[in-house]
Amino acid sequence: MHDWLSLVYHGDEWFVSYACVPSGLPSVVTFSVGHAVELYLKGTHTKVFGDIQKAIRPLVIGDIPGDNLLRRQLPSRDYQQL
Repeated sequence: MHDWLSLVYHGDEWFVSYACVPSGLPSVVTFSVGHAVELYLKGTHTKVFGDIQKAIRPLVIGDIPGDNLLRRQLPSRDYQQL
């Protein structure tokens, strides 16, 4: 079973890959550092809250309270007025 250390280990691997990238490739550097930071944050989340599934699952619209885009849409009957 994976735990927070496996996420941090893979974050370290992405950070090492950043160090091995030749100069002149800024998008590859940004990609590598971005993945390292993402894995470090997920590892931290897993260590603090103890649930790796919550850390690695994709975020779905509506999961955040008060940020449901479906509630902000106009009802179809109001489309005529636009």
